[in-house]
Amino acid sequence: MIFKYKQCKIYTNCTIKTCFLLIFFLIATLSCKKLVEAPPPALQPVGTAVYDNNATAAAVLTGIYDRMIEGIGLSSGRNSISVLAGLSADELQNYNNNDATLSQCYNNALNSTNVPIWNEIFQHIYTCNAAIEGISGSNNLTEPIKKQLLGEAKFMRAFFYFYLVNAFGNVPLIISTDYKVNAVAFQIPQERIYVQMETDLKDAQGLLNSNFVAADGITATSERIRPNKWTAIALLARIYLYKNDWENADLEASKIIANNTMFNLVEDLNNVFLHNSYEAIWQLQPVLPGYNTWDGNFFILQTPPNDTYPVTLSHFLYESFEPGDNRKANWTDSISDGNQTYYYPYKYKKGLYEQNGTVTEYLMVFRLAEQFLIRAEARAQQGDLAGAVSDLNVIRHRAGLKNYTVPLDKPSLLTAILQEKRIELFTEWGHRWFDIKRLKTVDAVMYTVAPQKGTVWNTNWQLYPIPLAEIQKDVNLVQNPGYK
Repeated sequence: MIFKYKQCKIYTNCTIKTCFLLIFFLIATLSCKKLVEAPPPALQPVGTAVYDNNATAAAVLTGIYDRMIEGIGLSSGRNSISVLAGLSADELQNYNNNDATLSQCYNNALNSTNVPIWNEIFQHIYTCNAAIEGISGSNNLTEPIKKQLLGEAKFMRAFFYFYLVNAFGNVPLIISTDYKVNAVAFQIPQERIYVQMETDLKDAQGLLNSNFVAADGITATSERIRPNKWTAIALLARIYLYKNDWENADLEASKIIANNTMFNLVEDLNNVFLHNSYEAIWQLQPVLPGYNTWDGNFFILQTPPNDTYPVTLSHFLYESFEPGDNRKANWTDSISDGNQTYYYPYKYKKGLYEQNGTVTEYLMVFRLAEQFLIRAEARAQQGDLAGAVSDLNVIRHRAGLKNYTVPLDKPSLLTAILQEKRIELFTEWGHRWFDIKRLKTVDAVMYTVAPQKGTVWNTNWQLYPIPLAEIQKDVNLVQNPGYK
């Protein structure tokens, strides 16, 4: 097959839309027919050629970010991890039983023939692997761009694996484009994948620019839309927290918190999610002129819930706000049908398309508030209760709440930190769902929540099923317990 493509054009607003990129991206990712199946060797030269110059190499990574913001999968919109994990946990309520994915997540009843995000994540991982190989083997890239792009690719591989293991548990570790090896990959323990994530992030931290850079991968910019050194540190802090490595979680989060020339909490809660917010460690930029985020489009109810706007905040979450919490006033809103009031997330204030073409909101991926809460938990676990309370109160103060003072025992403080994280980060990237699993409180929470969803909780449901189609293609894959 012969592909024809046009010259790449890099736009000043950091969006890259080219025939070349689209063709490459489709070849490198969407052509993957199963989780580990790479394009056959005949297509590999197309992937290799893009690393012959800086512009096309940078376009490969930009293609990933563009794909993530399109509102069709893991990162944003209807089938994002924010929605699916929010439904699986106790954050969101579903009103559309015709949408199998939404209703099955809400009822904790996914089946192996309908599994979200798995294929998409592995497609992204394949692109990252191809980029790492292509960039490392290129003799034509300038050294600064080579370092930045290699750092981005390694960061993104760790990023995607974080969501993969927290959704599915033990999964194959795919770190090359060798289709013969990948086609028969088997699952390995999560602990080994966390080691790979840590390795990738340490590499990325040393490779990535300290500044935010533009679409060319090198020019400093105020746009916070490409991963940089601090983005890698943010994910590394989270990884250490999930590994119970409290000392290093504290250390990495402290690096970002100390960088107050680049990052600060935004005191006005209504401005936190604006583009280039000083709280943002990494955002995704909408790629179409005049379009804001798909999260805003999906979460903001234009009517009472229906098939188009099918989710609301659950009463579990809405009723868990303390009196006087400004996040309830500023980050939630409501609509009524005359008989019932429905509450919805209002962190993003814009629906989607703005008539005047002005884009004011970018999708937040990492922000500073999480780092304070990571450090608070890490300090509490190390016995530094005063330090933990100090970090916790930074978040509470911004929300207009009184300082946390008592009780000052470790278990009570950890419970308070988890509650604060629940309120601060609701409907953002699955934090609540992952936290209750990580802290082994998922059964206690879901045994109460599930009956009110109209279902019966089974501890197996805390992992999503491996797609049956992939198990049928790869004899080395094993289904997660409780699924067929």
